[in-house]
Amino acid sequence: MELPPPSDPHASGQKVWHIESRGLTLRELHPLRGALFETMLVSDLVKQGMGGTDQAEWYYWNNNSVMEVDLLCWKDGQLSAMEIKSGATFRPEYLKNLQKWSNLSGTPASRLQLLYGGQESFIHAGIKIRSWKNTRLDW
Repeated sequence: MELPPPSDPHASGQKVWHIESRGLTLRELHPLRGALFETMLVSDLVKQGMGGTDQAEWYYWNNNSVMEVDLLCWKDGQLSAMEIKSGATFRPEYLKNLQKWSNLSGTPASRLQLLYGGQESFIHAGIKIRSWKNTRLDW
């Protein structure tokens, strides 16, 4: 059943109709999409790391707002780092903070990952690039 056009396009429940009727989704337009996307993936990863006897420890790292790493994972005596970006197209600049972290901490590229909003998973500059649909702990 098709909904009729809303009578007041500024009513909160009717804005969705206007957005979707133009072929756009809230994921593409919402001003908090990056934060919501990151929260969703962090929640999923933390749940994965809770099983078994050797549980992962999770951290966020920030250097006085100059640089941040979205997720640090301490598991099996090793530290890994992950960045999360909601963009659907991979961009090499997404790796900037991971590469800085690697230089600062000595974490090898094999222990770095980028999760992004795209469909493809691959390796770039030695760093695992993963589609958000392929979220798993397997450093």
